[in-house]
Formats: sequence, structure tokens, C-alpha cells
Amino acid sequence: PQTKTAFEVYRACLPSAVSRRDFSRIKTLAHVGLRAGDGGSDSIVKSSRGNVVSWQNQSVFVAQCHRLKINSSWWNVLQRFGISFDPKRFDSKDNSQRNEYIVSLVLPLVGSACKALLRASVSLERVLQLAAKFVEAYGLERELAAQKFVEFLLSSPTGDDTTGDFSGMNTGTRGKHVDVRKD
Repeated sequence: PQTKTAFEVYRACLPSAVSRRDFSRIKTLAHVGLRAGDGGSDSIVKSSRGNVVSWQNQSVFVAQCHRLKINSSWWNVLQRFGISFDPKRFDSKDNSQRNEYIVSLVLPLVGSACKALLRASVSLERVLQLAAKFVEAYGLERELAAQKFVEFLLSSPTGDDTTGDFSGMNTGTRGKHVDVRKD
């Protein structure tokens, strides 16, 4: 009974955190779920009666918490760069729809990261690394990041807020081969 109640309270916290777009809280909840759901020694708690309370044999729940941890980390990044996105679309039952949606976010991520890093005089290579980590986190090919990076760099300025003059930026990649393949 106590385990069931604890599990229900935990699950009840997620919707409000998602609706408020409190991605740090979601990440914390995912960590708690991972610890409690794996049945490890850190998740074993004794009740006031001395009974052991743990969420054992929760492999599906643990997998969901792992995905939630990854998603919440990237939702924080997307939010920080001002990219509009729908968290619900990251967990689509149809993998092709989910992947299509995630791919649609790579170019805005590259553009917004370039703009932000332009102000900080950071190497463009860091933008490529960020995009590569993003696509890899969702099981997509690392080359997709390079493709979207080049697409952004070659696109003509349209006046939107993700393009700009990069002449003053330290590219750090000029005359240097950037390998995006996984080691």
C-alpha cells in the first residue's frame, strides 16, 4: 500500500511540472524515479513499521524515467535558446513522427546557438558539437547535425532572428577538418 501511494504521488507531480514547463523539476523527478525504480540499495527505505518500501521490478518505469531525463535536459537547452517546441511530441508512439519532429528542431537549434555564441565569441565548432549531441541523444545519425549546420551557414539571411553577420565570430574551424563521425 505505501509503495503504491508513493508511486501515485510521484506520477501526479509530472503533469504539473510539464504544464509549467519546469524542466529542471522534471529532470529531478526523473532522477528520483530512476533511483526508486531500479530497486537499488539507495532506493530502499524502511517505513515507520520497519517494512522495506521500494519500487522493484519496474523496468518499464525505469526506461520511461531514463527517456524523461534525456528529454528534460534537452528541453532545458531548447528553452534556453528560445526555441518553440512541444514536449509531448518527443514521446510519440510513432517513431518516424517523433524523429521527424526532432529533426525539425535541429536547424532552429543551430541558428539560435550560433546567434547566442556569436555574442560570446565562442567557436562555431561548439554549435556543431551541440547539434551532434542533440541528434545522438535521440538515436539519429550524427551526420544530420553537420548537414543542418552547413544548411544554416549556406542559407541566405532572411532577416529572422536566427541569422546574422558571422564575420566577427571566431570560427575556430577555418582551415581545419571537423570530424562529426562518432569515435
